[in-house]
Amino acid sequence: MRIYSILADLVLIFHTGVVAFNLLSLPVIIVGRLFRREFIHNPWFRYSHLASMAVVVLLAVFNKICPLTDWEGKLRSLETTGVAYRKTVIQQWVGEFIYYDFAWGTVALAYCIWFIAILVTLWLIPVRRQRTPW
Repeated sequence: MRIYSILADLVLIFHTGVVAFNLLSLPVIIVGRLFRREFIHNPWFRYSHLASMAVVVLLAVFNKICPLTDWEGKLRSLETTGVAYRKTVIQQWVGEFIYYDFAWGTVALAYCIWFIAILVTLWLIPVRRQRTPW
């Protein structure tokens, strides 16, 4: 059924969004600080970024595959049962953004360094409580 391929592509797109959030939020926070943007102090934004990256680091340190990668792979294997496998356009282009061929230790080290940078930024650019409008 084609539905599994579509679902796998949707998981891949969501996964890419999570990767982009983890990767781009730190530079956004730093640039936002330079331009005195208030949103960079938002606790929901900052703590969700920290928590999301913490999950990535834990998975890497314990040598576990990301559940989203696993889910996408299972959906794709359901799609290819009994037929020749072909990559979808989404899988070809979007997958190239988040899947890479580096040694696991190198990737885990990079994730740990990025997480430490997030922690340092959390200390240097602190979270502020949101003011209630009433």
